[in-house]
Amino acid sequence: MQIRDLGPLVVERDGLPVGLGAGRLAAALSPLANRVGEVVGTTALVEAVWGPHAPPRAPQLLESVIWRLRKELEPGRAARAAPVLLRRETLGYRLDLPPDAVDSTELRTAAPQIRGWAADGRSEQVLERSAGVLSRWRGEPYADLTDHGWLGPARQQLVDARIDIAELRVQALLDLGRPEDAIGELDPLLAEHPLRERLWAQRIAGLYRAGRPADALADFTRARAVLADELGIDPGRELRELHRRILEQDPALDLRPATRPTVVVSDLPRGRTSLIGRDDDLATLTGELGQVRLVTLAGPGGAGKTRLAVEVGHAATRFPDTRFPDGVHFVDLAPVRDRDLLVVAIAGTLEPAGQPGRRPIEVVTARLADADALLILDNCEQLIDACAEVVPEILDRCPRVRVLATSREPLELPGEYVHRLGPLPVAPAGAVPGPAQELFLARTGGTTGPDPADPDGELVRRICLAVGGLPLGIELAAAQADTFALSEIVEALEHNPAELARRGTGPPRQASLRETVDWGYRLARHDEQVLHRRLAVIPGPFTLDVATALCDLAPLRADRAMSLVGGLVHRSLLVAARPTRGASSFHQLAPIRAHAASVLDDAERAAIEAVRDRWLNGRIAAAPVDGAGQAAFLDWLEGNAATLRASLDSTLHRGGDRTAPSMVLALLGGWFERGRLTEAAHWVERLRARPRGRHPLDDALVDVAAGAVLALEHHRDPAAELLRSALPRLESAPADSTAQVASALRIGAVAAWTGDLWDIAADYQDAGLRFGHVAGLPHLELACRAIRAANWSFAGDRAAGIAEAGEVLQTAKTTGNDLAALFALVALTVTALTQGEPQVALGYSDQLLLTHRRMGTLAVSDTIETRASIRLGAGDLPAAVRCLGASAGLNRRLGRDWPWHEFTPAVLDELRQRLEPAEFDRHWASGERLGRGDPERFTPDWI
Repeated sequence: MQIRDLGPLVVERDGLPVGLGAGRLAAALSPLANRVGEVVGTTALVEAVWGPHAPPRAPQLLESVIWRLRKELEPGRAARAAPVLLRRETLGYRLDLPPDAVDSTELRTAAPQIRGWAADGRSEQVLERSAGVLSRWRGEPYADLTDHGWLGPARQQLVDARIDIAELRVQALLDLGRPEDAIGELDPLLAEHPLRERLWAQRIAGLYRAGRPADALADFTRARAVLADELGIDPGRELRELHRRILEQDPALDLRPATRPTVVVSDLPRGRTSLIGRDDDLATLTGELGQVRLVTLAGPGGAGKTRLAVEVGHAATRFPDTRFPDGVHFVDLAPVRDRDLLVVAIAGTLEPAGQPGRRPIEVVTARLADADALLILDNCEQLIDACAEVVPEILDRCPRVRVLATSREPLELPGEYVHRLGPLPVAPAGAVPGPAQELFLARTGGTTGPDPADPDGELVRRICLAVGGLPLGIELAAAQADTFALSEIVEALEHNPAELARRGTGPPRQASLRETVDWGYRLARHDEQVLHRRLAVIPGPFTLDVATALCDLAPLRADRAMSLVGGLVHRSLLVAARPTRGASSFHQLAPIRAHAASVLDDAERAAIEAVRDRWLNGRIAAAPVDGAGQAAFLDWLEGNAATLRASLDSTLHRGGDRTAPSMVLALLGGWFERGRLTEAAHWVERLRARPRGRHPLDDALVDVAAGAVLALEHHRDPAAELLRSALPRLESAPADSTAQVASALRIGAVAAWTGDLWDIAADYQDAGLRFGHVAGLPHLELACRAIRAANWSFAGDRAAGIAEAGEVLQTAKTTGNDLAALFALVALTVTALTQGEPQVALGYSDQLLLTHRRMGTLAVSDTIETRASIRLGAGDLPAAVRCLGASAGLNRRLGRDWPWHEFTPAVLDELRQRLEPAEFDRHWASGERLGRGDPERFTPDWI
């Protein structure tokens, strides 16, 4: 038996495929195949089959899935015979196949072997082994399965292994003097990975070695244009250096690397443990020291800056572009407190015997005047101003010296290259252990795997998360593992990670995570310290406007927020991230947030939480209700999800606070549009758990929210019951709440219509029209009219619906009411389709997709599903199949049932009858990939 999982999952027995399909059997087999020979826990299998929101009886249902899977894998097994291939274990199931019977395992096994052969110069073996392994690659691993969490990291690991092997193979071809063959293999690789600079470098080198220098230079220009257009960056060190050497016709380009010179290393500590998870940082720093003269390694306390800097010094013996024959000198500045002692410390490292009668700076510059050396200045943060004075003097007077500084903040000097060092990544539950888990296991000698059903594996992950992935925290936690159980360490760290302390000797600033953070806190300005404390009420990423709200309370000022946030980032007390779209995002690492909480007293916490909650409530109340500007608001919601959860939680805990129902209702649409209905359901359940009866309107709003969530999940009967019972209570609400009621009616109408509850949608839209008119809300009236038109297109007076939709659409375009335009276009699209005018329907559907895109909507599966019927009516069968595949893929991604519409099964059957199975499957797979991909592609040109 052979499992082909480097592409769509296929099982072969005796060379013939086993018909598993892409359903539950394949979903259950995929994690077992990915970890062949290992036990996969029941929890992991349930999640692989049903996702994170599995039905309550999923463990029992899983037994049925496994039984069916065994029948396919072992069709000849006797009724009561023990399974041979798929075995039941205490904690789960194990697929018992040899490793080479699974393509993904063969790929992972081959990667380190090929890498070792390449390092030893065994190019012929590299070519032979890589050819067999790469021939198994058929596309995206497990391409026909939905990712419920574990697949993403597993796929990426396999993609990385494949491209690494491909690069090693190309380099072997170049080393063996076969540049033409190398170029031929590079072309398809570059088509898939046009932003991978190593591939460009290999192609350019191959063209040059093949006697085509002009083509090599032209390819450098192409690579530079691609990087500039796609990423907005210039080529990296390797490409720039290769370009220079080609221009100079460097004869070494035609030769294998020469023997590297011996590097004299002095005053450099020897790392007593292995460096884990920092290979890319090491390569980047070593490369930059070959290009610039001052590199600052900046990052939070405990990130491992010193350890990495030491390894960079030792790496001088292994990287040919960074050679320091006159020495690598390490100066620990942690105990130094003023400028004069800074120079003394450097001079003492360079000349331990001293030079009586000479100033320390003269000793330093005389020693390094003609030296080709690396000077490592460790722990510069408490001497940042002094370092900013002394380092330029050394660089000016010692032209061949390079300086590597470690600090919690940059020196801010001209020509300085700053490399930010963050925490180690923590792999999610069920994935291959990430660098953080690898470090913990290395320090404890543990061998636990990533199985979420394995208590130790999950506990290690939680330990790493609790210390924010900081290597110091992981090392300190690992040191406790010989005394305490992992569960005890987790409990202590999740309660207060800052108090994790070291046993034995070491620098005082690293005695505990609290001391490590406090070291940087004491170096900050007073106003930065205040904001640092206040950010403890923000339990996750946030945007600048949230910090601005927290600054709007004395002694801080809102207009100083940008400066204060920038200062905290500069001092590595905050981590900044620039997203692909939307505003910049910031967050405190877990130990830093714990420190902030420890220095925030109860009175200040209560005051700042009240400021946060009032501001958020106002921000949500001012959110766009007509669709215009919705995309930016949805991005903002995602960027501040943690802040929003904290605010909702504290609001619900305050018994007398009545803002929560309105907040949840206002956020409902955004949660739905971005595929987060589970979160909406969570807050609705929290609302329903509160005491009822004191405020009838609040109870009605809660019931509308609950009914809306159920309708959007297609649970029609309970949704209808809640929405019907809430309507008369809304209509009898006090006069001073008319605007609030009108908004709730609009939300109820939208949810009921989306959930195919036509009669309830009609009742809510009619009531919404009345209340919207009384409240003077024309945008809400227009939206309700649009919903009415859409309602009539499915179940009512279609002629009146067409007329209403046309009027609404014209007004919506004039006023910018995208929500009204959306429903008007739905009405016109459906009516044209039912009247046998597919081309007209397609035109309206095009506008509908563009409106969705303008509104930033991810939940477009209904529109695409309907579009399949339009494409079928227009005779474009491949496009119809792609639409269905995209709709199905997107619905799975959003955790919704598919198909949504009752007429879709008939469309699906007709397409299967009219297309050859292979053609149908090809277009379906193309659509599914689109549904799992970037929502920006849901445009008329793509679907």
